[in-house]
Amino acid sequence: MSATVTYKGSTLTTVENATKKLTTKGTWLEDDITIQDVSSGGGGSVLVVDTPDSHGGTIREITATNTVMLQGQKTVSLTTSPQTITPDTGYDGFASVIVDAGTNQVAPFSDVNFIDHDGTIRYSYTISQINELSELPPNPSHAGFISQGWNWTLADIKTQMTEIPQQPLFVGQLYVTESGKTEIDLEVAYDRTLYLGLAINGTVSIDWGDSSATDTVTGTSASTQKRTGHTYTKGSYTITIDVISGNAYLYNTDGYPLINTNSSASTFFQDQLCLFIKNVRLGTNMAVSTRAFNRVKKMKAFNFRSGATSTPTRCFEANALWYVSLPKSITTINGQTFSGAEITSVCLPDGLASIGAQAFMSCNGLRKIYIPSTVTSITGSAFSDCRTMMEYHFMGDTPPELSTAGFTNIASSCVFYVPYSADHSILEEYQTATNWSTYASRMQEEPQS
Repeated sequence: MSATVTYKGSTLTTVENATKKLTTKGTWLEDDITIQDVSSGGGGSVLVVDTPDSHGGTIREITATNTVMLQGQKTVSLTTSPQTITPDTGYDGFASVIVDAGTNQVAPFSDVNFIDHDGTIRYSYTISQINELSELPPNPSHAGFISQGWNWTLADIKTQMTEIPQQPLFVGQLYVTESGKTEIDLEVAYDRTLYLGLAINGTVSIDWGDSSATDTVTGTSASTQKRTGHTYTKGSYTITIDVISGNAYLYNTDGYPLINTNSSASTFFQDQLCLFIKNVRLGTNMAVSTRAFNRVKKMKAFNFRSGATSTPTRCFEANALWYVSLPKSITTINGQTFSGAEITSVCLPDGLASIGAQAFMSCNGLRKIYIPSTVTSITGSAFSDCRTMMEYHFMGDTPPELSTAGFTNIASSCVFYVPYSADHSILEEYQTATNWSTYASRMQEEPQS
């Protein structure tokens, strides 16, 4: 199918059977953006993300006849009728407009959202619809991938939505490559030597994607980065990693990103290196480890495998993910997992026990989050500097153990909601608990319908 994006009467781009992200960063301020399916193919979608750190803007008027005030992001189905998106003031813009004109089914955003590897919502259901299902929706299919199913069971989805019905859930599709090898897509902007950083406990071969000879690398540690270099000219490449024996890990150390120059780099230069990475497709015997996707800006989504119990430390720090799917099995979110990431929504699974230091620090795309009743500890500056967060919803009757700086430097209008009790004892317990008392004036009971 084909879709066009129009601004001020001129076509900005045409998208053919693909997903394309137009990054605007507040540029489109003066007029409507119109997006339309011009092929009658159907099945596409538009995701609009506002600019929260610009002027606190919201998105309104999703269609020409329906005005809806929203925050953060909105997905609308792509149809042959023009979809019109209007800034709410002359000062607000949109961070990005993502047009999906793909060939697989695309669904609008809802209570339970089934996310493909590229961030596309393949199926979505309201809570009542999910409760009527007797089996999970079909797995999407892609050339070169072997589906491993969804990372939530239907029973666990229904339990999650009973416990925390207000928080949209992201269910991720899992794949391995058909070849069993891990693939990393690169866009090399200029001629230079780049180094691939892996932790290897065994033997791997690396095909650099430019018809040159492969390199064979051995290692004995799952926690030491080995850097293997290759000289590229400007262009697009796919690195293919075959784990011949043992295991390997996408691993990033301080100063040495996943793709690096083999020398300690400044933060700015790390950002430029990570812009080379467009996509990562995991094969067998390859896993993500510490800081694996730190500062990677072009990945759209990541779906943790079923059975994973924790997130790698600093795995998505300063990352530009749209979605991340945390399975029911996750019990620990380690320190700085999402620190500075650009995610706009995250569903914490019922069963989560601990949230590590700086886990969500400076996540300025988040507006609202629900903390499951199973969480018993929030450590360090877990949610500090989340300046756009408007609502924290704590689902447990007993406040989790909290460090002193858990919620520092947040908006003055941010509200902490706690469970309602007729005698207000739960509210009082939160307001007087160690380190929670600092936020007592922000606390309210959940409204009763």
